[in-house]
Amino acid sequence: EWEPVQNGGSSYYMVPRIWA
Repeated sequence: EWEPVQNGGSSYYMVPRIWA
């Protein structure tokens, strides 16, 4: 499962849930 992570401003990137 992938979830969005805030990357500074209004942008974001997707990362595997296992990283969190």
